[in-house]
Amino acid sequence: MHLNFLVQVLSPREIAREFMGLSVKQAQILKAQQHYFKLLNGDVLCHYPSFRRCFYHYDQDLGHDVERLYTHRLAPTGLLPGHKVLLAKDFAGSFEEPYSNLIDIQGDRRYALVFPTDVSFNYNTQKAQGELRFFLPKGAYATTFLEELAGKELFGLELPTPPKTPALP
Repeated sequence: MHLNFLVQVLSPREIAREFMGLSVKQAQILKAQQHYFKLLNGDVLCHYPSFRRCFYHYDQDLGHDVERLYTHRLAPTGLLPGHKVLLAKDFAGSFEEPYSNLIDIQGDRRYALVFPTDVSFNYNTQKAQGELRFFLPKGAYATTFLEELAGKELFGLELPTPPKTPALP
């Protein structure tokens, strides 16, 4: 999400300077994407919500992929490190590569962006409490979803700082 924010606030030149291996032209393409979640060259996308087929995103497919992202028919995925897992390529792969072989288990992918359904909110005036109900697809993390809504960590767990993104070869 940090990259998505930077793409919103920086110029294409500043984006290209911040991320080695990204050209100004590629930064312009990122900036032109209307969706708040920017698709990167080499991102692994999967059909949503079935997870039945995964494939790579490239800029030449941008219009088609973004339209399907808007209509919730596909979503980008994130890496659960391990072996025998489809890894992102190109620019997107440079973010995953430092984590790809951290542990010796079978890896997997999960949706990096989920679209909750059956959302309802009830407010109890006597208790001054609200109750939020929603459904997420299999494999999604409700805690992460709630932290995004709250805009903060809910349980105060400190995560290790990831290493700097390496330059692409």
